[in-house]
Amino acid sequence: GPHRTLSVTPDQGVKQGCPISPLLFALYVHDISKEFLGHVDVVRVQGTPATHFMYADDLTLVSTSPHGRQRLHLVKCRPSAARSSENMLHVIDM
Repeated sequence: GPHRTLSVTPDQGVKQGCPISPLLFALYVHDISKEFLGHVDVVRVQGTPATHFMYADDLTLVSTSPHGRQRLHLVKCRPSAARSSENMLHVIDM
């Protein structure tokens, strides 16, 4: 709309162990997952289809081909994904 809020520049992140950290991570990762959803290969892990794996603050995208891995690296370079730390987003071949 025509009204904008003031710009806010945070000077520190969420503290380790903060109760709201998991919720903030889930909200942030939700947008990233929407971006890569159309670019990932579906792999089967013990018969269960999977496109990515998440644990705590790590996100691993999987690929079954070199072409798929290249697509995932392009997604990783997008602005929303680039804001994540290198330790949070991984791309692997399966």
